[in-house]
Amino acid sequence: MLTLLRATGLFLILTLVASGCGNGTIHQSLGRVDGDGPGPLPRPKRWSILVYMDADGDLEEYAILNMNQMESVGSDANVNIVVQLDRAPGYDSSNGDWTDTRRYLVTRDNDRELITSPVMEHLGEVDMGRPESLRDFISWAVARYPAEHYALVVWNHGSGWRPRPASAPLAAGVPAKSRGILYDDTSNTYLTMAEFDAALDVPGARIDLLAMDASLMGMLEVCYEIRDRAGLIVSSEESPPGPGYPYDRILRLLIANPEMTPEELGRAFVSEHVAAYNPIPVTQALIHTSRLPALAGAVDRFAEALAQALPEHKPALDQARALTQSYAYPYYADLGDFAEKVRAYVPVPAAIDAAEEVLTALPGGSGGPVLFEAHAGSRVANSNGLSIYLPGPGQLFEGYGDLRFCRDFPAWKQLLERWLTRPD
Repeated sequence: MLTLLRATGLFLILTLVASGCGNGTIHQSLGRVDGDGPGPLPRPKRWSILVYMDADGDLEEYAILNMNQMESVGSDANVNIVVQLDRAPGYDSSNGDWTDTRRYLVTRDNDRELITSPVMEHLGEVDMGRPESLRDFISWAVARYPAEHYALVVWNHGSGWRPRPASAPLAAGVPAKSRGILYDDTSNTYLTMAEFDAALDVPGARIDLLAMDASLMGMLEVCYEIRDRAGLIVSSEESPPGPGYPYDRILRLLIANPEMTPEELGRAFVSEHVAAYNPIPVTQALIHTSRLPALAGAVDRFAEALAQALPEHKPALDQARALTQSYAYPYYADLGDFAEKVRAYVPVPAAIDAAEEVLTALPGGSGGPVLFEAHAGSRVANSNGLSIYLPGPGQLFEGYGDLRFCRDFPAWKQLLERWLTRPD
């Protein structure tokens, strides 16, 4: 991996349902807001890209890189690029080494070192790890930069479904061993999955695409938790490299073709990210959220069949788990590959049939949620687009049962408890 494992960001594409009214005079060419008095909104552009960049931590240097990548493209007559950037003390001293929070309208330049875009608002220090802060940014940006589609980038660390344990506070300068998403070092806060879901609940907007460029967020449990907030999700099963998405490559494609549909843009995120890092191990997938309940139901029945195979076939199940594709957190395993391993190693007809059902319910070609998947590097060669929590001994963590997936489909959690607590 490169320098740091990256849990950087996520893109949402929102279709405007009801536009708000901004304050000030708006320059229609770039959507800029100035002054205090009311004024008419400009004609909506095709896209507004809203970047919630929580660089208040050890990824700060990559925020500077990514801002300069965005500035190499810049806003134009069809696309706005708007950023809320919170920086941290002690990591990157460039660009004035300021540490508060600022809102930018990204404009094009040829300087790959300095951020030259105009500051729209100075906010002081903002706790980016609170759901209210994310929701406020979305509301502000939608009101001031109207568009037919909105892309929101939520940029920071992530760790799949697991929250960071409250009993393990972060020491100064020491990264958390496990995180939710959007960890703010100055405020020592982050979003749990439930808070993340609440933060994305923006009145007046419908989310078409949520692309998570974040470590380990490409899980069935995570996507199911936020499935009502987006029609499509882009996410990674593995931890991406520190620089995250190649913003210049992706945005350049959008500027060249602003008529892109949400699915086309989602496919561009997947393909450009993987192409940018090949042969470094990376994963990306495009998920259709309305198809997640059917897959979750198939996983529920799979779990019931596996539970019936215990304890007689526990050694075979242990072997299947040990051979399954896993990621930076070894208890996150590829769902499709685990079904393949069960089919190969567990000699129970009901379990094999249930594994076949999961394998059919997963890919988009057979009606499943994974519309498009790509990966690079031999270490992630058996990736199929979605991972699932598959712990071994000593890895059954508290809080899993709080997830929506476990509440709606409890058989998987029950299988894990029986498997890991039952004597051989």
